[in-house]
Amino acid sequence: MSHEKLRTAKGVIKLSKKKGNPKKVNSTLAWKALERAEGDRKRAYSECIRLSFQTTGRLSPGFDNADLQAFYDLNEVK
Repeated sequence: MSHEKLRTAKGVIKLSKKKGNPKKVNSTLAWKALERAEGDRKRAYSECIRLSFQTTGRLSPGFDNADLQAFYDLNEVK
């Protein structure tokens, strides 16, 4: 597992990279978001938040960006 290091006044802190859980992702929402983001995976999570709010009135789609990126990786989206 790779770690990034964050330097602070009190020393160095190791930050672990979170692995996403693709099973948390609503696939319909993920594909629609990617379509709205014109294939841009970086913008897709913002679109997921917008779509979630438009359809449910909630800002949280029920998964985070790491989960979404893991979903796209699993489905071989570049």
